[in-house]
Amino acid sequence: MGGPGAGFMLDAINRLKYNRSLLKKKSYFTMADAYRNAQIRAGLTYKKATPEELQKLRRSIIEKHRREAFLKVVSMIVSVLIFIGLVWIGDYCIEIWFG
Repeated sequence: MGGPGAGFMLDAINRLKYNRSLLKKKSYFTMADAYRNAQIRAGLTYKKATPEELQKLRRSIIEKHRREAFLKVVSMIVSVLIFIGLVWIGDYCIEIWFG
């Protein structure tokens, strides 16, 4: 089998491999800096939005969120009603069959 302590040694070997792999990985911050530097070199610029445009965008996002929340509530209510109806029908059928 491997004797006592074999699992411990395997765990130690796996941890060593994992720690080495962490040393080889690039950190998030290094990759983020490289991405930003690539944007600057490519000459990418972003549009500046006016406060009115930002407010309009914010309102549309809030309205969309409200609509989605409303649909979730309605679908939950409909699902509960269907479940209750199925339980009632099942109970009625069992009562008829087994009397």
